[in-house]
Amino acid sequence: MSRRKVVFQVISHFSVGGAQQVAINLSKQLIEDTDFHIITVFKKNIVKGFSDSIKEDLDKNSIIFHESSVNNSKIGILLLPFRLIYLVLKFRPIVVHAHTEIPDISIFFFLKYFSFFMPKMRLIRTIHNTVLWSKWEFIGKMVEKYFSMKGVFTVTISKGVDQSFKKFLNSHNIVLPLMTLIPNGVSEPSKDGKKFDGLVNQKKNILFAGRFERQKGIEKLCDIILTSSEPNFFHIIGDGSMKDYISTKLKDMTNFKIHDPYHDLANILHSFDYLVMPSLHEGLPLLTIESLLAKTPVVANNIPGLNETVPPNYPFLVENNSLEIYNIIFDKKLLPADYECICNLGYEYAREEFSLIAMQKRYNRLFFND
Repeated sequence: MSRRKVVFQVISHFSVGGAQQVAINLSKQLIEDTDFHIITVFKKNIVKGFSDSIKEDLDKNSIIFHESSVNNSKIGILLLPFRLIYLVLKFRPIVVHAHTEIPDISIFFFLKYFSFFMPKMRLIRTIHNTVLWSKWEFIGKMVEKYFSMKGVFTVTISKGVDQSFKKFLNSHNIVLPLMTLIPNGVSEPSKDGKKFDGLVNQKKNILFAGRFERQKGIEKLCDIILTSSEPNFFHIIGDGSMKDYISTKLKDMTNFKIHDPYHDLANILHSFDYLVMPSLHEGLPLLTIESLLAKTPVVANNIPGLNETVPPNYPFLVENNSLEIYNIIFDKKLLPADYECICNLGYEYAREEFSLIAMQKRYNRLFFND
């Protein structure tokens, strides 16, 4: 009996985030004689039950996972090469695919010091953000030079990410690696009619969902809520280091509520009137695409990566994260026909441009040399 093919997807940890979701979406494929494994660099204690729901989803889809027992990201980076020696020798993967900088650093150490353990396999990494190596520029320079020299194949997820990556390499005189651009893909949300439990009647229910970090525009989100008019109610779903900042900044406001991370978020997006995304930088956010597929309009900062997820001339892109424009959009009383027209415009664009099957096929050509 022939040995089953194995593909490793290396992510930082189980959390709210597009990179982790892309790895899971790539692993949810029923390919004959192929097993997908997800490996985390470290373990992060987020809201109780959220990571458990991710693991239940992986089990349901026959995806094998190897979660680190280490809570510290730096220790996790140093330990992963040793864990990989064991996992590589045991499962003999044909592909190791890393997502974002923390897995990239771990793979760098593994290749540099333990490559003699490595059987012949493809090494692929996907870059998910337009801002690269913001915290570790010196380490990033070493990693990129080494990856380029070793022929590690690089995937970028949007034109914005592609341009930022090439600019980083050029600024450090690093030779371009083998690379391609593959946009993220998502499946259409369920049409079972499931509603978010917590909507406020007689209000415009506006959603923000994601990590509570500066990159996501948390400060601007708070300003929007502070200056928003009476008919608008904001649901803030997620977790992160700025959770206390939100609570403190909005302590006197009654037009918002913070909710724990929601694993099945894509299937309740249709519940909301708008999704707001005041991000400072993005790669190619899955949430925007999922929202358009759910026919919930996105009101977002006009930045590279994010602006690639909406149709050309989309009416709800906000220049320079203008607080005034956010308030104008949310306060405007659109006719039902105009609102429906914008919903359909976004839906058709997302369905045509960001197919999950198309993404999986393009990655499979890299994985299996098809």
